[in-house]
Amino acid sequence: MYSYLFQLEILRRLRDHKVSVECMDAMRCLFECCSPLQFDGTAISVLVDMVIMSIKNSIDDNQFNRCYKLIKLLKIVADAYPHCFVNAPTLESLVKLIELESFSEIEGLLNLVITISTELKQNELLAKDMVAEYVKHCERISLDGTPRAAKYAVRCISKLLKTEQAQAKLENIFQNSLLHLSTSDPQCCTALKALSSCVEVDAMQFCNELFEILKTKIMDLLLDQCSNEETFNQQNCMMNSADNRTEQISDGEVCDENYVEIKVD
Repeated sequence: MYSYLFQLEILRRLRDHKVSVECMDAMRCLFECCSPLQFDGTAISVLVDMVIMSIKNSIDDNQFNRCYKLIKLLKIVADAYPHCFVNAPTLESLVKLIELESFSEIEGLLNLVITISTELKQNELLAKDMVAEYVKHCERISLDGTPRAAKYAVRCISKLLKTEQAQAKLENIFQNSLLHLSTSDPQCCTALKALSSCVEVDAMQFCNELFEILKTKIMDLLLDQCSNEETFNQQNCMMNSADNRTEQISDGEVCDENYVEIKVD
């Protein structure tokens, strides 16, 4: 009875989230390998390994949409059974997934880590080293990842660490992100998203500081824009003057944009 209800629940979640046939097959394989009564950390570890293998194959085949669906599958299971993810093999596999080259669903994976963060905190002794590993990657992503990934990286740090530790890490991210607030910096958008996320998770610590900094930065940008426009207008004016300037031609012809006189011998 419990086996039947368990399968119905998982399949219902899969159906509601419109997960692909490949993901459904992965779940069926999981059911075949272990009964619902054994749906624990070992089963999740098997599932995560299968997902990683499928993701690697999808990347090799340039089928990046499948990566999204596979991470969505893990997120569905994590929503229902977050405690099953708190074991060394599973946590290590998730780190390998973060480190995987050409993996385009970092934000989805970080969202999954946020989902299991409460369980990780409750098992601090077991997960301490892995939490440090996740935080290290989140710090990197907050600075050189996509803007959306940076947002989840900041949230992830705030969820994984205790308040004092999180504040210290976010302060470093905040200060480092400020260095990239320039229109010429390719990571400017990522920096802005990281800064706004710091304010989102700890408004008391960062809101006033960011407000003052942004006021200064915006004024600098406006002044730069005005300066650039003034320079452009001056150059344009000089070019127009040069175009309109009368040129004396050797055979006696005088040419002007508005008037032409030809001297006749």
